[in-house]
Amino acid sequence: MTATSPPVPAEPRPYRRLILFVSALAVIGIVHVYLVSYGTWQLIGPELRSSAYDSLGDHLLRFDASLDPDTVNWEGLDINGKKYMYWGPFPAIVRIPLNLIWKDAWGKWGRVGSLLASLLCLAGFALTIHRALEDNRNLSRAARDVLFVLLFLGWGLGSPLLYLVSTGRIYHEAITWALAASTWALYGAIAYLRSWLPPGRALLITSTAAGISLLSRVTFGVPVYGILAILAATHLLRQAPFSRQTLVRANHGWRANHGWRAVRFLILPLLPAVVMLAYQAWYNYDRFGSIKTFMDYKYCYLNPDETMEGVLNFKRIPVLFQNYLGFRTAYFLPDPPYFQMATADYHRKPFFNHSWIEQTVSLSLVSPWLVLGAALGTPILFRRRNWPALLMSLSLLSQVVLILSFWSASHRYSAEIVPWLALPLIYLVAEGMRFSVPRAALWGVLSLGSIFTTVSSTLTWHAFYAAPDVDVPRDWQGRLMGAFRVMPEIPAWEGARVYADTLDPLKLSHSFSAPQFLAKSGEEATFGPYRFEHAILAHARTQFTLEVPAGAVAFESIVSIAESGQRCQKASLRFRILGEGNRELFASGLFTCGGAVLRDGSVAGRTSKPLYIRVPLHGEKQLTLLVDEAGNGHDCDHGAFYSPAFLIGGATDSR
Repeated sequence: MTATSPPVPAEPRPYRRLILFVSALAVIGIVHVYLVSYGTWQLIGPELRSSAYDSLGDHLLRFDASLDPDTVNWEGLDINGKKYMYWGPFPAIVRIPLNLIWKDAWGKWGRVGSLLASLLCLAGFALTIHRALEDNRNLSRAARDVLFVLLFLGWGLGSPLLYLVSTGRIYHEAITWALAASTWALYGAIAYLRSWLPPGRALLITSTAAGISLLSRVTFGVPVYGILAILAATHLLRQAPFSRQTLVRANHGWRANHGWRAVRFLILPLLPAVVMLAYQAWYNYDRFGSIKTFMDYKYCYLNPDETMEGVLNFKRIPVLFQNYLGFRTAYFLPDPPYFQMATADYHRKPFFNHSWIEQTVSLSLVSPWLVLGAALGTPILFRRRNWPALLMSLSLLSQVVLILSFWSASHRYSAEIVPWLALPLIYLVAEGMRFSVPRAALWGVLSLGSIFTTVSSTLTWHAFYAAPDVDVPRDWQGRLMGAFRVMPEIPAWEGARVYADTLDPLKLSHSFSAPQFLAKSGEEATFGPYRFEHAILAHARTQFTLEVPAGAVAFESIVSIAESGQRCQKASLRFRILGEGNRELFASGLFTCGGAVLRDGSVAGRTSKPLYIRVPLHGEKQLTLLVDEAGNGHDCDHGAFYSPAFLIGGATDSR
């Protein structure tokens, strides 16, 4: 148990903190709305598989946990001729009143749901930090206000919450709701331990938040139910110590009067958690025939027990710790925006899913304010011997262990680590923070730096890794690619251009499939938002020889891994251009997709940008173009010559 500090006397301008909160919330809210709407400011719109929640909501009204198969497709679970989802049902419950209010928006609530969850998460954290700062008598009012703004901005713009709310697709929404509920559970639990609220109200908040977190995502919910159990036990011990002084003679033996009163007191606050636990039990039973089964992979499109040494495996912990909290050079870019998410690295680890590898970025890089705050706050929990808070930390640590043992990695899963980090941070704010100019400068740099790195890495995922018109709209990705100068411009040319895909090759050899000369097929090539009327698409180990048109002084093109190769995430290849006598005129560096396993066994952390080339010909009569694999096989090595052209007339230089 913790002895709380006396209340801080009231100071002038009591509404200043409220004004600061509203101002900071406006900044965060504008960024969140801009991102979740992909710069359109339109909150009603389609999102990847988001309509599955609307369908589930319709079915839940009929006490049916299944949903329409076409809303979830291959991500659903096929059980006894019905389709079910493996996500928690809470976002579907939220959809029910929304669809009753506006039926025409059915299937288009993903952005609204994500934004509502993020606002709830922000409110819970702001309230918690506000109360913690008021407990800290070592800080002046001005220092508390500065710290409040820095920490609040860090939570909204420098944490995994930003990535979660940046897209309303089905993979993110349930986790956002779960994180919001966990944040409120922390507020309720700490409010109980530090007497910020009356015990009944604090327990009611924690209980409600526990139920919502469980219905959103079980890995969040189970630790919060553990916290609720710790608080209930603490309340019983506080209110009814079992000693001779509190035991009285009853007609049928000894009875603890105070203990019974304490138990009765807990009934109402714990009721929301009990009701929602019962609802989850029904949801489990209707899907799997067992109230204890939250997920059964035998109905899924993959089964980690058969192919990856189990759903949970402690051997994964060091590898995933490195991806979520360690440092990798792949996170850094030489040009704007300077930071990026990188494809998770677990090469040669058979106990992971290698069919589809997603991206991560270390919390130590994008949220150092949170990581450092947790590191500094943890000793406070031990020094104060605050056993309930220590047990709460252990309960949240179990969630971290689970996610570090999981069979796949993704930056959205890093949100599972946040509640465990937030608990000691709150105690640091309440008891351990001292004011000095260097300390204030440190927290300012950490918070603002976190915002920059988090925003940058989130936008790079949208620009470099999201599938256009699937994960994010193609035009939104195009604007980001344009801002980051992903696609190089083709310089103006005063003379004529003869496009190479209009010519017939003199010689041609290939190992897998013949190259496609798009001008002959009438098709277009795409690269994200960019479209090319002229292109040659070639699988690795392909070479073809073209006759150089009369008067041509140079060959130009944008060379790149093709869009299909980028989606495959295994491509690594090189481009070469040869003149007569196999004289090398151009040789590219290595082009890779993030996650590709390279020849030396390392894993490419980033995807190569397209490259514009202009190769002087010096009187060459024939030109040979090659797409070659990089010594590690040619699986997914799809290369592209975009706008390949011979330049007629004029002078040129090499680029």
